[in-house]
Amino acid sequence: MSDEAALLCAIHAEPDEDTPRLVYADWLDEHGRPERAEFIRVQTELYKHDNKETDEYQQLLNRQREILRGHKDEFTAHFAPFEKEGMCVEFLRGFPEKLGIGGIADAADFAIIRCLPGLREIEIYQSALGPDVLCDIARLPWLDAFCVNDCPFDPSWLALLDPLPCWTHVELHGADIDSAGWAEFQERRINNVTLLAPEQQRLAAIRYLRGLGWHNRTLRPSQPAKKAVLSQKATIDAELRLLSYLPELEEIEISEGHETVVGLQHLSGLPQLKKVLLGPANTSSLVPLMNCTTLEHLEYWGKMVPFGDESVIGLERLTHLRHLTLRPCGAGAGLGDPAILRIGSLSQLRVLDLDLVTLRNESSLAALANLTKLESLSFNGRKYTGSDLQQFLASLRH
Repeated sequence: MSDEAALLCAIHAEPDEDTPRLVYADWLDEHGRPERAEFIRVQTELYKHDNKETDEYQQLLNRQREILRGHKDEFTAHFAPFEKEGMCVEFLRGFPEKLGIGGIADAADFAIIRCLPGLREIEIYQSALGPDVLCDIARLPWLDAFCVNDCPFDPSWLALLDPLPCWTHVELHGADIDSAGWAEFQERRINNVTLLAPEQQRLAAIRYLRGLGWHNRTLRPSQPAKKAVLSQKATIDAELRLLSYLPELEEIEISEGHETVVGLQHLSGLPQLKKVLLGPANTSSLVPLMNCTTLEHLEYWGKMVPFGDESVIGLERLTHLRHLTLRPCGAGAGLGDPAILRIGSLSQLRVLDLDLVTLRNESSLAALANLTKLESLSFNGRKYTGSDLQQFLASLRH
């Protein structure tokens, strides 16, 4: 194996690490390819910048464009013969890692995928997929995200994607796949995370989150992952298993998901979790989260699923809560006296927002008089703050 081949192998073996790329850039400098070396360094620095408004970021961006204008043909020579109209290849940290394909009618034109083993993201729309193409995609070792839009997709092809990495976020829009078949596919694929070493399990979770989109793009393997956003991704329980390998997580936001109490169980052991936002939420119970005694902020906005007092059993254990929103939506018994009595134990609450059913015993509300630090209280859409709140709490004491 040549020195260059060995350096490229090192990059592909550790795709999240900058060091192998920068070592390769040094080698390129020493072997008369300074422009390629600079391009890798510039893009590596660009990737580190979360704030795109700084002067430094703009300078790096302009320099990247200048280098590409003069040397794009050189940088793309190994895959250019396979690049067709409707394809877009994007470089990240000096290497082609994103591929968009649209309007491709011949499956043979997907040969470009075999030229780009380091791909991290693929999006295909309005194109002629087939088993051979899916097998090529499933063999990509570092794929973080695979999205299909408006392409013919036979449900029997789903099993061809089983070899994908356990962390790959997969979206198949328009595919006629039933929910049970999809859940089985995700479960058997994602369950492979249990076969990884502990440090690789954490890395898999970060790759999964980054594959979800821009909300999580600032996550870096070398830094603690404090926040996870799963927004409008139809998240199912199997995917939440991956979050359990991020013990540093402090905040989780899930919206428009298909999570259930089984999925929340995967989150129940996170030792530093402070904030959970669920909504519109699919789960009918929050009981697993009652083990997260570090929680300070909990919001639940239901979407026509059964939810009642039994859904918050153990709520009194969350003694660090400062913000609590419980807004079920139109199904189940609803929240009543038992929930109010539990909430009365949460003496650190500053904000409380509830939708309640008619109480069996109006005196249950007296439990809220214990919430002496409360700054905002909402019942069924009516909000109390300031002097109105103090008068209301005083009336409960009497």
